[in-house]
Amino acid sequence: MRQISTAQPHERLNANFLESFAASWRAEGLAEQTLQEYLRHLRGFARYLDGNLLDATRHDLESHVTAEMNRLSPASAAYTTRALKRFYRWLREEQEIEVNPAERLKTPKVPEPVTKIAAQQDVFKMMSLCRPGKMFASFNERRDLALIHMLRSGGLRVGEASRVQLQDIDVSMRAIVVRKSKTGKPRIAAVDGPAARAISAYIRRLDPSDTGVVWRTEDGAHLTLDGVKQAFERRANRAEVDVTPHQVRRAFAGDFMRRGGSQTALQALAGWSSPRMVDRYLGAQRGEIALAEHRRLYPS
Repeated sequence: MRQISTAQPHERLNANFLESFAASWRAEGLAEQTLQEYLRHLRGFARYLDGNLLDATRHDLESHVTAEMNRLSPASAAYTTRALKRFYRWLREEQEIEVNPAERLKTPKVPEPVTKIAAQQDVFKMMSLCRPGKMFASFNERRDLALIHMLRSGGLRVGEASRVQLQDIDVSMRAIVVRKSKTGKPRIAAVDGPAARAISAYIRRLDPSDTGVVWRTEDGAHLTLDGVKQAFERRANRAEVDVTPHQVRRAFAGDFMRRGGSQTALQALAGWSSPRMVDRYLGAQRGEIALAEHRRLYPS
C-alpha cells in the first residue's frame, strides 16, 4: 500500500526552494562543498523555524543564530549566518520576498583559530624515508616522494592532487593543470625543480598506455582519494611526525610569501577565490613573513 506523506505543506515548499537555490548555485559553477554546508545550515534553520522559510523575520534569524552560538560555537553560528544571508539574498533577487530579513544580519565574531603548520624538517624527514635519488628505490617510495613533493611545492589540496591525470603534468614547464578546484574553476599550479624531478622519476615507472590518474599501486590499480591520504599518512607514521596534507598546504603558503611571492600570485596558485583566504591561511605566519621581508629589504 502506498504510504501517505506526513510532511507539512511548508516542509515541502521549503524543500522546493532549497532545491532551486542549489540549482542556481550550481549554474554559477560555485563550490559544491560550500553549497552542501549551506544547505545543511539552512535545513537546520528550517527545522528551528518550523514554518515557511519565506515568512521568516529578522528576529527569527537572529534567534536561530544566537541559539547556534549557545549550542555549538561562534564559528558554526558564523557559517549559519553566511548561509542565511546568501539564501535570502537569492530569494530577494528571485522576487520571492519583498524584504530581505537577512540584509542587516550581523555575522558573529569568530576567534582566530590556532592552526598547525607542517614543519619543514618534518616534511623533509618523510621524504628522506622514500630514499630520494637511490637507484633501487621501490615503486611506492618513488610514488610517495612525488606525492609529498607535489603537495609541498605546489600547494595543491589533497583532493586536487588525487585527481591529477598524466596529461595534466608538464614536467618541463614544472606545471600541473588542476582541472577542478574547490571553487569549481580550473587553474595552473607550479612546482619547483626537486618536485619536478621526483614526479618525473615516478611517472617513468608507469605504464604509458594508461592515461588515467597519476597515483597508482605497484600492480597498476588507481588510487582513490582515501588511498592517496593513506599513502601520505603511512609516510608520516614511519617518520614519526604529526603532519597532514592540509598542514603542508599551509606551510606552502607561508614559504611562498617568505621567498618574496605576492599575495595575488599565491591566491592564483593556491586556487582561492578571495584575498581573505590568503590572510586566513597565512594566519600566525604573518609575523615571520614580515621579518623575512624586512631582512630582504634591509640586508646587514
